[in-house]
Amino acid sequence: MRSAQQVVPPSSEDALDRKAELYDALHIMLEEAGSRGTPRDAMCVITGILESLAQDYDEIRPLVIPWKSLMEAEFSRHQSLLTDDDSAGSVASSSVRYLVVEPQKKQEG
Repeated sequence: MRSAQQVVPPSSEDALDRKAELYDALHIMLEEAGSRGTPRDAMCVITGILESLAQDYDEIRPLVIPWKSLMEAEFSRHQSLLTDDDSAGSVASSSVRYLVVEPQKKQEG
């Protein structure tokens, strides 16, 4: 048996609230990236946060691919610059990891 619930499109106020939340999250992302010590660290923060935001905001998804590609290219370049030293090789062959900083949601009050 099917329920008689209607799908109601979000109101323009809900859409504005959602855009404001996204703006706040992107603002926090840029602040976090700007506080990192190196451009590589900033790139990792941006990539991780964009991936996280893309789960909730479809409009962010197209941004994830270029940032991931940029990060992978940077880590590949870095790996090729390492010497053939055994310890450097083991570091280079380890998986790429990056920091994911979850933006804090605004507290309602």
